[in-house]
Amino acid sequence: MSSQTGRAGDYASSLALEDAHQRIRFTREEMPRLLGMFGFIAALHVIGWGLFTHYNSISWSRMSASTRANSLRTVDSSGGAPTPSRARS
Repeated sequence: MSSQTGRAGDYASSLALEDAHQRIRFTREEMPRLLGMFGFIAALHVIGWGLFTHYNSISWSRMSASTRANSLRTVDSSGGAPTPSRARS
């Protein structure tokens, strides 16, 4: 009895899989819109990462050598966050 139930379940899951494959198809009118949307999202990613690396490199290159060394120090002895560098004494 359980083997018949298993076969019926397999048949039902295969029908559901076939239905899912049929629902994924896009029409000719939808394809350019879909590709345009993905292209726009990809362009936003490229622009965002480009701006991030650009501004990150500017701030890093403008730091003096001593400031860079201070920013790379490990945590202080109290176990808290890294100690802030002090530009003026």
